[in-house]
Amino acid sequence: MAAKADSDLIRRQNRNAVLTVLRRHGAQPRVDIGRLTRLSPASISTISAQLIEEGLLTEIHTPLGQTVEIKRGRPTVALSLVGQLAKVLAIKISAEGLEFGCADFAGAMIFHHTTKFPQRLVASLDATLLPAFLIRELGPMVAALKPAVIGLAVQGHADSAAGVLRWSPAFAARDIKLVEPVQDAFSIPCHMANDANMIAEHLLVEDPVQYGAHTACVFMGYGVGMGLITDGRVYQGANGAASEFGHMNHIVGGAPCMCGQRGCLEAYAGNYAIMRQAFGRDEDDPHNWLEFGAEDILELERRAEAGDAKAVAAYDRAGRALGFGIGRMVALVNPARVVIAGASSVAAKCLEQPLRQAFEESVVASLRKDVVISFAALGEDLILRGTMGVLLRNIDQAYAANPAPILQQAGT
Repeated sequence: MAAKADSDLIRRQNRNAVLTVLRRHGAQPRVDIGRLTRLSPASISTISAQLIEEGLLTEIHTPLGQTVEIKRGRPTVALSLVGQLAKVLAIKISAEGLEFGCADFAGAMIFHHTTKFPQRLVASLDATLLPAFLIRELGPMVAALKPAVIGLAVQGHADSAAGVLRWSPAFAARDIKLVEPVQDAFSIPCHMANDANMIAEHLLVEDPVQYGAHTACVFMGYGVGMGLITDGRVYQGANGAASEFGHMNHIVGGAPCMCGQRGCLEAYAGNYAIMRQAFGRDEDDPHNWLEFGAEDILELERRAEAGDAKAVAAYDRAGRALGFGIGRMVALVNPARVVIAGASSVAAKCLEQPLRQAFEESVVASLRKDVVISFAALGEDLILRGTMGVLLRNIDQAYAANPAPILQQAGT
């Protein structure tokens, strides 16, 4: 029995390895799949035949002169994932609203839509209204797209095990159940995760060699978050609340944070904190925290780039807060890389010098000397793409263990 169990495990791992290669590199000839997976030609032949028979893969006959490398002057037969097999639907939930993205089984985004929260409803979106609003918006999309699984990426403490948004800088309410209401409404599996963790997942898919060992991905936006990659996996913690970088204390008793505490790093480096500092708003008045949009941030960046003293000072304060926070994090977890995502090129230019100076001041030279800190010019949909990637990977792993339910769910 033990030998059979070991054989089944190896079979599942090998199938999953083939799917992973095709997700990461696109359509590939069998010989290249073997090289990338380090599986024998016989194993690749057997696995690919089974996956083709089960409808997950298809052969692409590539004529001379096209993108797949040609061997000995003959057309190449490449294997590709069958996009029509299944779809996954990802939703980013933030202070601005809901952003939807749907990918097919091959990972191509086939649908994208954004819904802004009505301004009159933002303050009242509580544990009842937020799920109701989400379900109402999801209804037509689920009916049209028929996704196999739904993924939610949220700002704040996402208790992924319980499917509950414990708190978020986007909403005043706490302990908002999201996964259960969505599953009950549509009878579709639903998963939830922190949005910064999904950015880290995106980095893992995009460049596992560069980011796959030990990387901290700090995300700057309305709030400040972090995804931590260790040994090729995104670290989640006991319940999905790991790496709440933005809510480490920066200054005891300092500026109020959207989480309800005072002195958090986010209260100095989040977009709302930068805005209220630049415009001299009363930090203790919560009504001053939300009165801006994307155009206001762009205008502030233009002012900082032009040398406006108040705008420059606000970015300087944010950069120093980030630098001190990164220093504490580096001393604790020792990453090889720190990637700062979400900041525009102008904001990055304003933040970089004070950030690096504070980093040097905050951690001993022997701990910081080998750490590479960079600002990443990542696309705006990186949270959605990371979420869709995780959903597809979960389908692959479930299929490798037992293909029948996956194929039934996909309607094959």
